[in-house]
Amino acid sequence: MSFFDEIDKEIAGTAVEVTTGAGSDVVHMVEPHPGGEVSSGSANDKANPWKVDHLSYSQLSSFLWCQRKYYYSRLRMIREPKSEALLYGSSLHKGIEFINRWIINNRPKGLPGNLNTDEIFSKSSVLVHEAEENKEEEARKILLDEGRKNIFMSNGKNHLIDYTRWVSGVGYDPRSLEEKWNLIEQDMGIRFTLIIDMVATNKGKPLIVDFKTSSKNYPESKGVKNSIQLALYGIAADINEVETVVFVKTKVPKIQTSTDADFLKHKFTKDELDFYRGFIKIVSQKIIHLIRMGDEKGIGAQFIPIDPTEWKCSDCFYSTLCRNELKNLKLNIKKEE
Repeated sequence: MSFFDEIDKEIAGTAVEVTTGAGSDVVHMVEPHPGGEVSSGSANDKANPWKVDHLSYSQLSSFLWCQRKYYYSRLRMIREPKSEALLYGSSLHKGIEFINRWIINNRPKGLPGNLNTDEIFSKSSVLVHEAEENKEEEARKILLDEGRKNIFMSNGKNHLIDYTRWVSGVGYDPRSLEEKWNLIEQDMGIRFTLIIDMVATNKGKPLIVDFKTSSKNYPESKGVKNSIQLALYGIAADINEVETVVFVKTKVPKIQTSTDADFLKHKFTKDELDFYRGFIKIVSQKIIHLIRMGDEKGIGAQFIPIDPTEWKCSDCFYSTLCRNELKNLKLNIKKEE
């Protein structure tokens, strides 16, 4: 039986049960999910985008970076093209998921010594590119440019080799992969929908493992302790131990783990999680307040850039649209006065 025969049955199956200390306000949605970003809403929400019934970390992140960017991407539904870096990250995540599903299906055996990471990354990248090439120009460019395609594939193969060494060495036991978790905030009538890369057990205790790609090593400022995203994951799953594994795309691809950077692993205290939960609620309430203040014609006036600096705006996909609309918006306000 081939590597992919061993995992296909798991991809179509149900999730492995994970035991956490989850309270009544945490809902674990045990359902197959292909990974990637959560939809910004149901079909009805897209017809009426001013209605918000749930938020994701990417929405919070977008709003914190620039309120206007949130307005364009999440309310106006103007889609930003994916970069090569994002396509690579999606392909690598899919390859890691293939490996972890093999581990789940073949407990207690370890990974086979002749694991073909070239074949695994090839299949994962093909799946991602086929899904994206009709709508992503960057995906088509990579497929048509033999040189870029070879570098893309070589980096992915080497990163998967690094990952197999790491996951075999730490002895973590993957329990759930790329699954949807919902955190319900009853007092706000809102839910946070999150996709957690991996929940594993280490010596019987659950921990969250998040995978990142980067062009350089993570500095301490980007450690787990300082991450709103990872704190939100911990709150949603009611698991306080979180680890990040960084796949660094240097000339020779490498992996950065807590072994060489201890800030990539952290056990959140109750006070830390309470702080992050309070902060997230404040940001969410701000988003909901701004939406409720506007209507379909005037909502754009509510989402104004707080800090429109040159370095922040110059590379923004929405910069031209933003400048033109804000200019017209100011003229309209003056006329009304």
